[in-house]
Amino acid sequence: MMTDSIQRFIASRGYPRFELRAALIDMDGTLYDSMPRHAEAWRRMMLTVGVDLPVEEYFLHEGRTGAATIRLLMERYAGRVPDDDEIKELYRLKTEFFASMPEVSVMPGAADMLRQLQQSGVKRVLVTLSLIPI
Repeated sequence: MMTDSIQRFIASRGYPRFELRAALIDMDGTLYDSMPRHAEAWRRMMLTVGVDLPVEEYFLHEGRTGAATIRLLMERYAGRVPDDDEIKELYRLKTEFFASMPEVSVMPGAADMLRQLQQSGVKRVLVTLSLIPI
């Protein structure tokens, strides 16, 4: 059973009435926003190879795999192609930098959304690319 607010939202968008049984919820950007932290970790990692880019550059690579990001950044800004071992080492460094930073705060409204879905009997399913290795 959906809450009245969810039913009103669906109706306001012109969707046909249906029974919502599950919600796929992306972790990053929906429940919390770790991208500023990732961008800073990428920046620190690239400093180890002598490349100093503004942190905003790294937002352009959001959603790309770690290996693809390293390959692109190294080719474009360091002027060379990294081998697989260097990619693994650079990603290890990026991961260490990321882990050393302060915790990420919850996105506004995330807890309320999860609570409303639970109260409506909607199964909540977390989906993320965060667990995919480089």
